[in-house]
Amino acid sequence: MDNNVANIAYNLNAYYDRVLLQPALPMLNYLKFAQIKDIPTNNTDTIKFRRYLAFSLATTPLIEGVTPVGSKLTYEVLTAQVKQYGDYVLITEWVDWTVEDAVLTEIGKRQGEQAGQSLDSLMGTALASGTNVLYAGTNVARNTIAAADKISETLMKNASLILKNQKAKYITSIINPTDAYNTTPVPAAYILFVHPYTTRDLKDDSGFHKVKDYPNPALAMPNEVGYIDEFRVLESQQAVVYANAGAGSAVNVYASIAVAQDSYGATRIAGKALMSIRHPFGSSGAADALDQRGTSGWKATFVGVRLYEAHILRIEHGTSKG
Repeated sequence: MDNNVANIAYNLNAYYDRVLLQPALPMLNYLKFAQIKDIPTNNTDTIKFRRYLAFSLATTPLIEGVTPVGSKLTYEVLTAQVKQYGDYVLITEWVDWTVEDAVLTEIGKRQGEQAGQSLDSLMGTALASGTNVLYAGTNVARNTIAAADKISETLMKNASLILKNQKAKYITSIINPTDAYNTTPVPAAYILFVHPYTTRDLKDDSGFHKVKDYPNPALAMPNEVGYIDEFRVLESQQAVVYANAGAGSAVNVYASIAVAQDSYGATRIAGKALMSIRHPFGSSGAADALDQRGTSGWKATFVGVRLYEAHILRIEHGTSKG
């Protein structure tokens, strides 16, 4: 086997870090539109976001020669604490001796997917945890939603009105999928994250436009499936589902998340966002006296924060798939 775990050279670390990172990036769906504010190392594990409040409208006529009182810039402070997440796989020398595949590379790919999905799930859960909610149909609570109360163009028109009335701005940039940090401009719109079952129902709605019908489908964002009303729709397998929480405690309720510009953020420890960690056979000393065990793992620092409650809307509905 070419990639013998016991003979990993230090100059291979960068290669395996890339193996971990590349599968993780496409999984970071919710994080594409977050404000990324990293904490410098050797500093703290807590970050404070300042949520600046809008000025009141200036609708009173000025009086000649009289200076008005003026406005003050006001803000609220949101505090969030970064946590660590991670996992590892134990590798035995017997696997190393007998398996033809490049085991470390394959493990790195799977762990990259695991890391990306884990962090994205944490961000999705944070986005779905707010109090700003719109229920499908005529429902006013989750426990009355039926499977027939599906997402629709009418529902999304109501959603866009809610965001507009809160002065929520369209999203105009996306975190660059090639490095998960820098931003790239995108056409202005709100963003809607949906479950694959929700995508299935949207395809039956006359107001939904599929990516393949775009004038230039190549300009679609990663995981984008189409648009409806003023929302570009991105599919996420990490979408929040409330199992058996609907009508009769027998209907799964799906949470589609609508977000506007700068409505949420994410924080990591700088340089420690996602790390690949490998220990070769025998690195445990006396605990591995016969050099039989090695490990391959990943570790990440992360916290997701809702910055503007009124600019994140949870839309609860059923699906035809139950």
